[in-house]
Amino acid sequence: MRAIYLENIELSNEIILTDEKFHHLIKVLRLKRDYEILVLDGIGNSRVYKLNEINKKSCVIASSSEAITGQRCSTPDVLICPPKKEYAEAMIRSCIEAGVNNIYFAESEYSQWSFENNKRIEQIISSSLEQSNNHFRPDFIILDDITAAPFKDYDTVLLFTSNSRKTVSKNTLGRCLIIIGPEAGFSNMEEDFVEQLDNSVMLHLPLNIMKAVTALPVAIGYCLGTESNS
Repeated sequence: MRAIYLENIELSNEIILTDEKFHHLIKVLRLKRDYEILVLDGIGNSRVYKLNEINKKSCVIASSSEAITGQRCSTPDVLICPPKKEYAEAMIRSCIEAGVNNIYFAESEYSQWSFENNKRIEQIISSSLEQSNNHFRPDFIILDDITAAPFKDYDTVLLFTSNSRKTVSKNTLGRCLIIIGPEAGFSNMEEDFVEQLDNSVMLHLPLNIMKAVTALPVAIGYCLGTESNS
């Protein structure tokens, strides 16, 4: 079933779609009457509709079920010190598709891009929610730098590092914040700061060096696997 995300929408019995959503469903996907569509509002609610009427510049969808409320995924939050733009955008997609609820952005010494919530980012958010049928739009929190993150709110602050530093092993991560840096990694000063946190874990996995865009889903998978096996 195709999903569409409509921000600030009331899931009423009937919805008129125009502009980009209409063009994508009718002109690109070429959906026909009676096709079922899952509508997401980004705050936890969804409802199934049928394509009821197709006009020249709009279409009408009519509800075929009651609205339901989804459940948030129990995933770690993520703090991104952005790599270059194309990788950062891919990381946003990965976060949304994995169900990350809070995404922090902070500039580090080697950051290559600054987050700005523009039309391009909104398109990425929309398509990622639709791709994954994620009921919840994440919160984006902009920080001045890495030291401004609310580390005390978490049981575990997890930094994957390729350096030979102190590594702590934990069986249960609890509420976890993953820190992912840019392609050049973190400076020694930044790694020292994280290492000195009471709740930090500096983890080196026996894997090849990964780009940030690859490291992020690996880190999320590691956390989810650790929790499920605890």
